[in-house]
Amino acid sequence: MSLQPPVRNRVTCGTNSGYHIHRRNGQKACDDCRAAHTDYQRRTAVVKRSKKLIDNGVTVPAITFAELYLAAPVPLQDRIDRHLGTDLVDALIKAHDDYIDMVQKARSLS
Repeated sequence: MSLQPPVRNRVTCGTNSGYHIHRRNGQKACDDCRAAHTDYQRRTAVVKRSKKLIDNGVTVPAITFAELYLAAPVPLQDRIDRHLGTDLVDALIKAHDDYIDMVQKARSLS
């Protein structure tokens, strides 16, 4: 390690790449870069776990997903809308509503 203080660059400091620049230069990474690198490692681990779940067949039935969506806070619903698209979300909600109608009609006939 160099005895020189870390060189701070407003463009790269506070990023994962800034962390690696410090390390390549033989410097101790600044606090902002260390924090960014830690965050990057955490997010990478989450993505790996998510992919592993998907690879192992973890899925949620459409009706259950629609129920989760309807119970979610609005900011989370907005994120789901952006991720899946409003057409798919609308189709899920319609399937949920149709299912609820079917269950209610079956109960009323019993």
